[in-house]
Amino acid sequence: MKIRPDQLPKQLAQGLAPVIMVEGEETLLCIEAADRVRAAARAAGYEREVLDAGPGFDWGQLIEARSGLSLFATLTLLELRLVKGKLDAKAEKALTFYLDDPSPEKCLLITAPKLEPSQTKKGWFKQVEQQGWHVSCAKIYSDKFGAWLKGELRNQGVALTDEGFDALMLRVEGNALAARQEIQKLHLFFQGQPMSDLDVAKITAESARYTVFELTDACLDGKVAKVDHILSVLEAEGAAPLGILRLIARDLSMLTDIQSHPNGIRAGAQSAPTIANKRPKLERAANRLSANALLSLNQQALRVDRAVKGQNKTPAWLSLSQLALKIAGARTPAS
Repeated sequence: MKIRPDQLPKQLAQGLAPVIMVEGEETLLCIEAADRVRAAARAAGYEREVLDAGPGFDWGQLIEARSGLSLFATLTLLELRLVKGKLDAKAEKALTFYLDDPSPEKCLLITAPKLEPSQTKKGWFKQVEQQGWHVSCAKIYSDKFGAWLKGELRNQGVALTDEGFDALMLRVEGNALAARQEIQKLHLFFQGQPMSDLDVAKITAESARYTVFELTDACLDGKVAKVDHILSVLEAEGAAPLGILRLIARDLSMLTDIQSHPNGIRAGAQSAPTIANKRPKLERAANRLSANALLSLNQQALRVDRAVKGQNKTPAWLSLSQLALKIAGARTPAS
């Protein structure tokens, strides 16, 4: 069944389908749709397993995953991330094999960029629509973008003057993903009065840096869903994994020092070399994570560093995501 992104919440309220495909040109809508599926699966007790189908991917992993058993749960959200809008023969064969006899204990979430028209005529694609949901995230074109942007501002409770709205339109240049990020930041500073063009320009000036630091804060706060979402946004924007890793590694180093402080965790957090409003986050994280867990995270960060630098076969973003999610408290596969 083909559905629009705005129809997905109603479908998810009735339970997960055996297979859900999210694809399209509009990156923001794709990210949000996939996030909704992940949240619904998490609430229903599903464990998550990710397969990044990039260059050199072994499609046998998908076949093995169909019948594989989890050590922790019988329900699994199997997330297959396609990097292209066209599958080769091996991919089609593996996907068809999986869909011929899907496991009742698994939900297959397929994420992809916009599919090439030829793919919608393939047998595997027809199986997706017959067995589950195809969430098509069509591009928000320029003639509808202004109305969409006003709706997003209204939903977030942010008011702009006409000049402020024009400034925001110019800032995001028709990019829905960028618009959502800017609106979220404007929401933090909104104080009830419509914001002017000068307000918009000042607040949105460093939005990219804000998102990266928000990621590290979410890791410390243990907000798994928020970490997962921000990672998706950063990857879609083409952010540099190495820069993100350095910020995460810095926090891990501070947490290690805080835990080993001779006067205790609170004293260690108060003396941490960072801004004052981050110290309570570090203190809570240092209390939440055991010494063994922190040691394991520091070792994992070294492996992520090698992955980011192309020194092992693990995809950089997958490795980085597993580290960030584990800091936040999610249970992830060994890396």
